[in-house]
Amino acid sequence: MDDIVKKLLNSISFMLILTLCHANTTAAFEVAPRITDREIVEALTEVKHGQQALNKRMDDMIINFNKRFEEMNANFNKRFEEMNANFNKRFESVDKRFEDINRRFDDINQRFEDINRRFEDINLRFEDMNKRFEDMNKRFDNMHNTMLTLYASTMALIGGLIGYMIWDRKKSTLPLKRKLDQIADAILTVNQTTENLSTLHAELEQHLELRNPSGPVVPRLLKALKELAHTDEKLANVLRSFSLL
Repeated sequence: MDDIVKKLLNSISFMLILTLCHANTTAAFEVAPRITDREIVEALTEVKHGQQALNKRMDDMIINFNKRFEEMNANFNKRFEEMNANFNKRFESVDKRFEDINRRFDDINQRFEDINRRFEDINLRFEDMNKRFEDMNKRFDNMHNTMLTLYASTMALIGGLIGYMIWDRKKSTLPLKRKLDQIADAILTVNQTTENLSTLHAELEQHLELRNPSGPVVPRLLKALKELAHTDEKLANVLRSFSLL
């Protein structure tokens, strides 16, 4: 800044000297009164005093300009510091907000990770269920095949039994007829024996007089033998041996 002011002063002094030289050259062509050395010295002193006053004004202007510039710098620095402080506060608040947002995103990411883990567990469970259903389908297929084989085997057995029964009926009619004839003959013989027994019973009743009102023959004989046993010891021993006394 001082260099600029010095250059400005030098240019002003150079312009004054040029004006003076131009005035002297123009006056040389005119008929002018003669200037004394004293007047030249007074003019130079006036120019010197004017230059000093101009330098003083320029110095005052430079000082005022420097003061104003310093005040402007101070105000600008103060405002810049305030702006920096405000910007720092705002950036800190923005950083805090971004930290909160990052925390929220971290929480959201953790929740999504938990959800993904749960879905993975659900997928594993569904895979286990699919495996179980596949095993059940295989078992049902095996059961279906076994049921078909059992059904076919039972139908074959039933067909074999029906064929055997038809063959047995065709082949066993004659022995069955023979057995029926033998049974009929046996029934006839039984009837004849029952008739013979009835006739024998009637003959025994007639011989033993079982229909006698005085009593049957056998009890009467036993009663008589018991009365004789009182007098005959041998008869009593015989009756005791047969539990009749």
